[in-house]
Amino acid sequence: MRLTARDHELLKLLKNYGCLTTQQIQTKTFNNIALTTVLRRLRVLNETGLVQKILGLETSERLWALTKQSVERFELAPAKVNFPRAILEHDALLSTVRMRLEDSGISRSWIAEHDIRKRVAAKHGVANIQRRVIPDGAMSSLIGNEIKSIAIELELSNKNQERYRQILWDYSRKKSLYAVWYIVATKTIQKQIEHAIRDVHFYETSPKILFSVLGEILNDPLEAAIVSGRNTQTARTCFASESAHPDAHRVSGLRPASEDSHTQANPS
Repeated sequence: MRLTARDHELLKLLKNYGCLTTQQIQTKTFNNIALTTVLRRLRVLNETGLVQKILGLETSERLWALTKQSVERFELAPAKVNFPRAILEHDALLSTVRMRLEDSGISRSWIAEHDIRKRVAAKHGVANIQRRVIPDGAMSSLIGNEIKSIAIELELSNKNQERYRQILWDYSRKKSLYAVWYIVATKTIQKQIEHAIRDVHFYETSPKILFSVLGEILNDPLEAAIVSGRNTQTARTCFASESAHPDAHRVSGLRPASEDSHTQANPS
């Protein structure tokens, strides 16, 4: 089968995101061409073994991802090809959150979890991956007038306190990060993480811990509340444009831009 330029664009998109719904693919690569046309092409790519169709979402939406064959044939590694049912909703929502943050201008660049995992393995060895915290994603954002690195954690359900303490302890030593942004399904999850924070010592160089509610991010990322300690501001204020006054970014407990000058999303 002869692949079109759009097919190659789609394969690269799936490598980058991991998985996408039919509607997301329609928006990103087919310029909102009729959904029936998009599905027809996806079925052809599926039948030839280049993309896989993933079912099981509560919304009954189809998810699409690369196959091992397409990764090897087109040298698309690192890419995600396995999607356990237990984390399917998480993976699908993460792609949606990422798109919302990118479309709003909050995220200037993004490194996916599977890409971070490969970088950590290359730097510290495969055997050490399990002992290192791997975020769901890492993005670079404009804080004040500088680009900062922020780890993204999408939390849809509670972990136990010991696990939260271990994750937070690992993050507390990451000087390359400006912040860890927890996007939580409920305020209850946020309270559980905040409880674990009390047992972890954070240094002056440790990243900030931020919280937002998932529903607010999906509705309007720029108007979503960002909580840092006892302070709250909107994402629009936190992730301000270059033209904003620098003093506007010294509120809400967020570290001023002058204290850190990292320019790439790099959580490893």
